[in-house]
Amino acid sequence: GDPILLTGSGSLPAATGAELGRLGLPAVYAVGPAAAIPAGLLAGLRRGGPVRRPGNGRAAHSTIRVRRIGGGEAVENAIGVAAFTDGSFGWGVREPGHGLVFARASRPFDAPAAAPLSAGADYGPLLLLSGSEGVPAALQRYLRDIQPGYTSAPESLPVRGVYNHGWLIGDGAAISIRTQSELDALLRSVPSQGASPPSKP
Repeated sequence: GDPILLTGSGSLPAATGAELGRLGLPAVYAVGPAAAIPAGLLAGLRRGGPVRRPGNGRAAHSTIRVRRIGGGEAVENAIGVAAFTDGSFGWGVREPGHGLVFARASRPFDAPAAAPLSAGADYGPLLLLSGSEGVPAALQRYLRDIQPGYTSAPESLPVRGVYNHGWLIGDGAAISIRTQSELDALLRSVPSQGASPPSKP
């Protein structure tokens, strides 16, 4: 339910500044690296300015709380957004048991198509692939960090565990079958150290 506001590379558009003033004293999360949203722009936001407080309508000078989320290239930035949490804001996906949406970074119009998945049910953040073939190393590390595991203990068997679910946006030309298979291997539940896979009946 939080609005997404746009900024220029070096200055805040008038419409964005006006909306921040209308919102009062919002917490602001800048999504992207310094190359996209410079530190100087964030410093200006933190200083704030005359803002119209909802309720009494009077202007007051105050500081706006600003935090940067993500950084680096698109793949790393998406991971940063997926893992980030601040109180009730953010996905905070740092453990197994989540839905994840995957799309190609070079196909930005796939993101709106994926938005309903990210907004409803148990599904979650949008993660990016740099091409149709292969899972980027940074994304592999992140998925291994949140990969579900099980032990041989009865209460820890896969049937009682949590799972990650993945949704791929696009056809086989956008994300190849081989890449889908790699993602499947990174999402499925694996035996923890010392555990053996469950025997088939």
